[in-house]
Amino acid sequence: MKNFVSALIIGVCTSCLLFSAFSVPAATGSTADQSVNDGKLEKTKIAVVDLNLVLNKSKSLQQSLGKLKLNVSEGEEVAKKKLAEIQQLTQRLMGLDKESEEFKDLEFRLQRKKKEFEEFRQEGIRRFANEESEAFLRAYRIAAKEIANYAQAHKIDLVTRFHRNNFEDNNPATVLPTLNGMQVLYENNLDITDEIISVMAEQ
Repeated sequence: MKNFVSALIIGVCTSCLLFSAFSVPAATGSTADQSVNDGKLEKTKIAVVDLNLVLNKSKSLQQSLGKLKLNVSEGEEVAKKKLAEIQQLTQRLMGLDKESEEFKDLEFRLQRKKKEFEEFRQEGIRRFANEESEAFLRAYRIAAKEIANYAQAHKIDLVTRFHRNNFEDNNPATVLPTLNGMQVLYENNLDITDEIISVMAEQ
């Protein structure tokens, strides 16, 4: 009997020790993790940038868009000449007999001119879209690099995009797109947009 009681006491003590060994450190670790997380959150430094404004102020982007606009103007002049040729052929057809060889020849030339014009127009649209997107992508990469450099120099951990509320309230064309693009609804002296614009202007 005495051996049975001793064995029971030893078993209970062992269970208590095992329970303590597994439960106490877990609770201590949880508190420590929470403390670390809280400390990390407290030390996180955040800034916001109006990227649209930065790009609009980019000299390199404006120069690229200026060259692109010039190319578009030149393309429009070529398109006008092609349209004038089409109109001339159309007018000549109006005074001819539809069964004549001349009419058939001019009609064939007219269809070919129309096809060439449409191909020219589609190619111009495609080229313009590609060059425009490439210009914006180059400017974005420059801006992203400068934002990263500025953030590292000022020990900023996170930079997020936002919109300064600089749209016209009475212009639906600007209000809805701006509202849909808003990611930050409030910030307190976190805006580094002007600083980034100044850095990029020095390039």
